[in-house]
Amino acid sequence: MNSEFIDEENGDGPYFNFNCIVKNVSSDSILLNSSTSHFYVEFVFKNRVFKEELNVLQWHDKEDLFPLASCEKVNIIMGIYIFLGTNILEEYKEDYTIELKEILPTLKVMYVDKSSNIKLILSDLDCVEFNPRTEHY
Repeated sequence: MNSEFIDEENGDGPYFNFNCIVKNVSSDSILLNSSTSHFYVEFVFKNRVFKEELNVLQWHDKEDLFPLASCEKVNIIMGIYIFLGTNILEEYKEDYTIELKEILPTLKVMYVDKSSNIKLILSDLDCVEFNPRTEHY
């Protein structure tokens, strides 16, 4: 999972852009369903677990159902203002370096589809880039 941190000046706090590569390591084909599934980011800050739903920016151009054969990969791009809606976000604060150093080791992305009882947990960060004041669209 690649993660790119983008710092915004608009008071929403740090923005994370996740570029996740999901690989089916089982010997069976699995069926991912974009209409009944959700992606979440979870992290720990000051011994409290935070879980927020991610905005899926790019997944695939196919139907809602996406079969993933054994050893096949799919690239999923998601984003979130990581502290928005939490008590971590402070008004007029621009530097969240201390908070980010604490949450990064605990950060994980989850795919949850209750209709098919599939739950994938992605917790291996390959690359984190810090880009201060980069615009997000």
